[in-house]
Amino acid sequence: MQCKAKTNTGEQCNRETEEEYCWQHQGNKNKGGRPEIYSSREELEKDIKSYFEYCSTNNQPFTVIGLACYLDMTRETLCQYQKKEKFSDIIKKAKARIEMDINIGLLKGHYNATGAIFNLKNNFEWRDKQEIDINSTTQDITDLSEKEREKRRQELRKKLGDK
Repeated sequence: MQCKAKTNTGEQCNRETEEEYCWQHQGNKNKGGRPEIYSSREELEKDIKSYFEYCSTNNQPFTVIGLACYLDMTRETLCQYQKKEKFSDIIKKAKARIEMDINIGLLKGHYNATGAIFNLKNNFEWRDKQEIDINSTTQDITDLSEKEREKRRQELRKKLGDK
């Protein structure tokens, strides 16, 4: 039988073998799991463009899970495709467009803020930013007299709105 593998140029391998793949293409055997959905950049780009057109035509928001479902894969599989050098930039651009749409919708008040922020944190690696001033100095109030400490407490209560 003839080897089932394709060469680097996309042509069928012409080696005769007793197994599915010749000695050179033994690594091409399916190692389990679903075969790749996309083998070419062009096909993936075409389908991603089609997803955005579909959403725009049907007044649907752009989402990562929506894109994944439209491409007939899970969100996790989409993330795996993004790790492949061949598809990385295409998927990053699509996700950037989705992120931009969420940002604009959030600023225009089209989305629930909590839901949009949750989406941005889970799909786009957004994080809450905490700034901690490590150069601040504090004063030890044990050195103050009771009268000075009470004055400080009153000042703090006033700042905090306590009476």
